[in-house]
Amino acid sequence: MRPQIENIEARSAETIFQALRDRIPRYLREWDDYNESDPGIALLQLFAVVGEGLSHQLSRLPGELQAELLSLVGLKPHPALPAQAAVTFTADPKQAGPFAVPRGAQVAAQGPDGRLIFETQAPMGLVATPLAMVLAFDGARYVELTAEHDALDTEVSPFGPSPTTGAAFLLGFARAPENGAAAVFPEEIRLHLFRTPAFGGPPVSSDDPVLVPPARLVAEYRNDPKATGWRRLDILEDETVAFLRSGALRLEGPADSVPTVIREGDDPLHWIRIRIAGGGYQSGQAPRIDALWPNTVMARQETTERNVFLAEGTGLPDQVHALKRTPVVAGSVEIFDEEGIDWKEVETLATTNPTDPVYELDPATGTLHFGDGQNGRIPGAGRALFARSYRHGGGTAGNVAAGEIKSRISTLSGIAGVSNRRAAVGGADAETSESLARAAPGRLSSGGRLITAADFAAEAARSPQVARAHALPAFHPDVPALETPGTLTLLILPKSDAVPPPAPDQALLRAIIGNMESRRPVGLELLATGPTYRTISVDATLDVAPTASLTGVQTAIGEALDTALSPLHWQFGLDFRPVMLLGAIQRVDGVLGVARFAVAVDGTPVDDPAAAVRLARNEVVAPGEHTLFVRYGEDR
Repeated sequence: MRPQIENIEARSAETIFQALRDRIPRYLREWDDYNESDPGIALLQLFAVVGEGLSHQLSRLPGELQAELLSLVGLKPHPALPAQAAVTFTADPKQAGPFAVPRGAQVAAQGPDGRLIFETQAPMGLVATPLAMVLAFDGARYVELTAEHDALDTEVSPFGPSPTTGAAFLLGFARAPENGAAAVFPEEIRLHLFRTPAFGGPPVSSDDPVLVPPARLVAEYRNDPKATGWRRLDILEDETVAFLRSGALRLEGPADSVPTVIREGDDPLHWIRIRIAGGGYQSGQAPRIDALWPNTVMARQETTERNVFLAEGTGLPDQVHALKRTPVVAGSVEIFDEEGIDWKEVETLATTNPTDPVYELDPATGTLHFGDGQNGRIPGAGRALFARSYRHGGGTAGNVAAGEIKSRISTLSGIAGVSNRRAAVGGADAETSESLARAAPGRLSSGGRLITAADFAAEAARSPQVARAHALPAFHPDVPALETPGTLTLLILPKSDAVPPPAPDQALLRAIIGNMESRRPVGLELLATGPTYRTISVDATLDVAPTASLTGVQTAIGEALDTALSPLHWQFGLDFRPVMLLGAIQRVDGVLGVARFAVAVDGTPVDDPAAAVRLARNEVVAPGEHTLFVRYGEDR
């Protein structure tokens, strides 16, 4: 029986013709003759008939051939992706340090088909003693969080529920043997923050497109057992963006740390303190984290091969040579020949020069496709090709559960154990030709670039610090009354409990623009700013039912008005009419009627409740201060 291959784009001639004809007014306004005798209409009909045949045949192509055709326009199956896990190493207390884990150190988990190797992605020195106590300081008092910090299913507020300047998160490490004679800290301390979902959104990580630190953090330690002061440590890297997402926090290691007592009655410990030195978090957005773990580094489910003989060149065009270990991690292959020439991986050979030493890589099969002398250089006959290094691995099998990465392959001195406290994530199998064919229409539409206004707004809204984003084509904030072709302005509402939300921070706006710069159409001027708020205030007298609570109804009416006037939901540029608010008031339980109703916009009363208050394209309403008088009315 013939397999049923999914029809990816089959359209009738009539459907194609109608779609083409509907585009005429948009692109050719002077074309107003749609009769069949018109030459242009006849050409559209011809194109439609040819298009029907092409789409019908395309839908019958096997998936492998569809993939070959799609590769001609730059679409290739996504390669397998390696899983990632945060791996924690434990120093051996019986050995004298310092201890270190190099980049590329190998650890392993047992998978369904054998051992799964993970390699660390950064070098790391080890803190020699365990984390013994965790404290939060909210500016007034210390709160111990040790038990909650150790638990995998409990989150903590590192700076308290309402962080202010001076609030701090403190990690206390046990004294070294022999009363602290040995060094506890390495030259560089690596901590890993596990962040819980922010603002009700998905878990945030270093892959988030835009995030700027709202607070300025400093790291400190103590080096005098008799003093209460703190000394500064350099923060070398902060992937967490001031504790807003998961990632590494690298600090300078204090060589002269000494154990001290923070709270009376506690044992002396070596303390590292992360303190808010400036700025701050918006109301309701205080960081909540799962843990800040020392001696923890990210590891990927991949293996590095080094100095591997690939093949000898044949001198013929279009040579294909294969690496033995697959799937290959794209971008990880370093090829050179016996004359010391480095060969570079490229997306396509079609745009290369005859002398360019380049190749195309198929990660799934590990095959390297070399040039034909017109597009890309031909490897010479008898010339040996080598892989200086390449990495292989990936697939869903690498998404192992917590605690499964527990074997060490690399020889590491001073290490007592290794484990992943969280499950590995991100591993994905290679995309099949069939799934590529199904996804092709959407991927062809933009190719990962930002094209439409909706594309730009959606990309800006991905930032965890953005509550709402709206894109205005042909709009420049400096000349709002004029259309400015070639310009697109993003209106950004930051996440905040303030009413209305404040103007977005300039650093956030710059980060949003920078994230999109390389993907915008050539010639488009991309801008970002905050909206203009039109403040709406209501002054009303309401009759309520005798059985209702005056205070409760008054509060409910105020909340209903604030919801109706929320800039998070109001359509930009939508004209405002005061009568729009009557429904919100009357839907409140207990309201019998509206005895008096007056509205002011930006402090100016509106005489006619049904009259439209014009809003510009960049304007949106926001609730102001309401004056609400409620009284018992007759329950009719």
